[in-house]
Amino acid sequence: AEKMATSAADPPPDLINRYHTLLKHIAAVDRDPALPSAAARAARRRSLQSDLSALGDLALYQRASLAGERASGGFDASRWVIRALAGEPSPEDSEPIRLLDVGAIVSGRYAAAKGCARIDATAIDLHAQDDGVVEADFFEYAAEPSRRAAFDVTVLSLVVNFVPAPARRGHMLRLAAEVTRPRGRVFVVLPAACVVNSRYVTLGSMKQILASVGLPVKDTVRSERLVMFDCVVQDHGERPAPREWKKHLVRPGKDRNNFCVEL
Repeated sequence: AEKMATSAADPPPDLINRYHTLLKHIAAVDRDPALPSAAARAARRRSLQSDLSALGDLALYQRASLAGERASGGFDASRWVIRALAGEPSPEDSEPIRLLDVGAIVSGRYAAAKGCARIDATAIDLHAQDDGVVEADFFEYAAEPSRRAAFDVTVLSLVVNFVPAPARRGHMLRLAAEVTRPRGRVFVVLPAACVVNSRYVTLGSMKQILASVGLPVKDTVRSERLVMFDCVVQDHGERPAPREWKKHLVRPGKDRNNFCVEL
């Protein structure tokens, strides 16, 4: 896709990367052996938070996300999800498909879905910038007992890779399986580089990780920039025994990235 020109109102193109690098450093403060005391950790955390604030208002971060979406060719996961759901019956003849869209920038993308049952979408994001998006932390949102198996479909589009810690990424996948009913669907979209150029993750191992949390992959769609996993949620009684996944070098090389998922 042809890249769009950057306007005077657009933020620096590396804003998202810098934002998430700072989040990663903040998450690692308590594990840093160079910070043995609580006072040292608190001071480091304040310094990182100050750097985060210096990037500007979170609305600027959100605009950077929108700019990144435009530059990537206007990718819209809802189009792929709707195609994948075409022909799937609604859970009840008179009931819509209950869909949770995590990390949504805008709402309403599923409102006019054609070719599948009517979709009732709930869009959430940590820093909502659209009136139709609920401002919520997915980790807290999904932990509510009332939300267990509350959805027929959950969409994690370009959000797992933004979670700063590998173990938290694994936890996000587990929670997606918990909030989605058995036989429901979870769609996970990642940058292709996460599985084709990572030191620690391959396409095959990502499928194994998903299966380990009760999300066996039904179908995989790849493009030049993205890889999309269509997973079917297993009932708890059908899920494999919990398996530990830790960082393990599978592709050495200085030009690789460090994307990793741990369980």
